Amino acid sequence: MNSISLAGRIGQDPELRYTSSDNAVCNISIATRNYQGETDWHRVVCWGKTAENIERYLRKGDWVVVRGSLGYRKWTDREGIEKVSAEINAQEVTFMTKPTRDRNPAPKVAPAPEPAATPKDDLSDLPF
Repeated sequence: MNSISLAGRIGQDPELRYTSSDNAVCNISIATRNYQGETDWHRVVCWGKTAENIERYLRKGDWVVVRGSLGYRKWTDREGIEKVSAEINAQEVTFMTKPTRDRNPAPKVAPAPEPAATPKDDLSDLPF
């Protein structure tokens, strides 16, 4: 079974992108402490509504718990050298910091105007 759980802080503000098939994707980095007290960095990929919610509510420094599977990505850099990086494909992200900073708040709706005063039942002031 390929499963990983991490608890740590987000290293930079999340950025949301969309694939050509209109699927939301968000990459974040998570900082954790190892037993020697050093910081380890982990790349996390989030998809769909989870990705959109992370971008909307979380910022650098916020505390999260990530559960998912560990994967590896290979690519060739500009010099032609093949590189490999590990990343976590998140299936569940729990916000441990209260999400109070909505980056994309719903549009403010102006209050409805007060209704005009209704005329009294006295019809004597009507012009006809």
